[in-house]
Amino acid sequence: MSEETTQVWRTALTTRDHDLYAAAWTLFMQGMNEEVAAARLESQREIVIPFLESLIEDDYLYQNAAPGKGNAPVNALRLLGKWNVQEAVPKLLTVLETATPRQPTYFASINALAQFGEDIIPTILAWVEEKPENRDEALEVLEKVATGNTEVFDLVLSWIVPEEYSLETYVQSLVELDPERAAKVLNDLAQNRSFSKEERDIFREEIKHAQHHIEDHQHAKLEALAAAAAGPMSGISIGANAQEATVEAESEDGPAPDEA
Repeated sequence: MSEETTQVWRTALTTRDHDLYAAAWTLFMQGMNEEVAAARLESQREIVIPFLESLIEDDYLYQNAAPGKGNAPVNALRLLGKWNVQEAVPKLLTVLETATPRQPTYFASINALAQFGEDIIPTILAWVEEKPENRDEALEVLEKVATGNTEVFDLVLSWIVPEEYSLETYVQSLVELDPERAAKVLNDLAQNRSFSKEERDIFREEIKHAQHHIEDHQHAKLEALAAAAAGPMSGISIGANAQEATVEAESEDGPAPDEA
């Protein structure tokens, strides 16, 4: 980071009539509210976006001894994600690639990329194809945006081979992406003698987790059905409403989902 760029944020913090004064004080604060910051700085997006990128590139600002105590780069990442700044995606990927899970910027970059929703999937897939060493980081994003995505599920499944160091991580991702399909696939893998006993035990354990996910989803659907049926009274007795909804589902459509 050049001395000239560093001087920009220093001057912005100390000069009330500076164009970036409000942006600097917003971004250097602890516990910045993304919604408030995005609304406050919206009218200045054109000049704020380059400022955000400069904060991310300034190594000094990551230190606790720096102004903002390391919050400025993290807040810059969060705002770039909130605004869906497409041209900043390569920079977000670079931060994710170089940060460690111990650093706040690691999860800030993950969440920023996830803010793009499904639109970010092709970019992440191209990134991990070019740099397979970043599979774990890619999965952190994909688990947030690619639920039910067949292409992503199939790709992760292709990574599950005997003696794969990150096998358990990939299996867990399958469960997050599509628990119903994962339960079926893992059941088949658990019978595959190409994998070691320890690996097959991992498959069996994750089948249980997949089943828990499926049950939680079914319960959530029943509660939503009960709440919709109860209307304004939904907050009074959700348990009773859920039981009534189950009885109604059995009478109209056969057994309730938990008993099918």
